[in-house]
Amino acid sequence: MTRSTVADRRTEQGFTLIEALVAMVILIFGIAAVSNLMVIAGTSNTVANHSTATTSAATRQMELIESARWTTLVPGGSITADVGATGICGAAIAGGVYNCDTSVTAPTAEYQGVGRVHIRWAITVVNNETSTYWIQVAAESRAPAIGARSRAYFTSIRASN
Repeated sequence: MTRSTVADRRTEQGFTLIEALVAMVILIFGIAAVSNLMVIAGTSNTVANHSTATTSAATRQMELIESARWTTLVPGGSITADVGATGICGAAIAGGVYNCDTSVTAPTAEYQGVGRVHIRWAITVVNNETSTYWIQVAAESRAPAIGARSRAYFTSIRASN
């Protein structure tokens, strides 16, 4: 080898093996952080879909209770525990049934996979006045690990005419 060839090789610049390994480690940590964000985003999206579905179901049940005849409303129930038999939502307003299960099968894609929503309600007499009721409705998804994070609560006061 001539002297000029050795000098030319010393001036060549490139990556050493250590530099390449450090770059790969940094890249792996970056990819791991982004993939973790994707998992969290997917989970948050699922919880949001279940929350929307439970809110919709609770709203629908509250509207059914508010639109029912005054004589069909029976005080009782609980929003924390099932009271009486579990009925069919919509038809379960009268006669001592204060909870129901409904299947969320909306035509839009965001509700797909939500499945069942459990709804409870309580009708309470306000200040011993039989002409005023305090109505509470609570709903939550039946999906495992999501139910507690998808609860919806509504309260209303209804007075007789």
